[in-house]
Amino acid sequence: MVEIILKIRLKRVVVCTPSSKIHPNGKGWFDLTIKQVELLDDADIAVFAVRLEGSKIYYVDFKELRRMMTQDLRVVNPNEGEHWKFHIWGNSIQVLGSPNKFTAAPVRLTI
Repeated sequence: MVEIILKIRLKRVVVCTPSSKIHPNGKGWFDLTIKQVELLDDADIAVFAVRLEGSKIYYVDFKELRRMMTQDLRVVNPNEGEHWKFHIWGNSIQVLGSPNKFTAAPVRLTI
């Protein structure tokens, strides 16, 4: 008899759905707090879904976007504390203060 041993590594998956808003100019925005980022950083697979008005949803691999989130781009306010602010426009997401854009096409949710 042959015994086969399978080693399965459990993966930690984190899904984040940050609250988002729409500016009067049509650009969307959302914030990620230090705590949210820590949870996403610790995951093997980290995905977040940002829903904007009009049934647009952006699904993003956080590990890819994380490369753009440097310490110097953090902002501070009394509500969220230290966090990163993101702008969404068309097919891109941009960290406030950075000239770089992360390409992300929205998916339209139909019910």
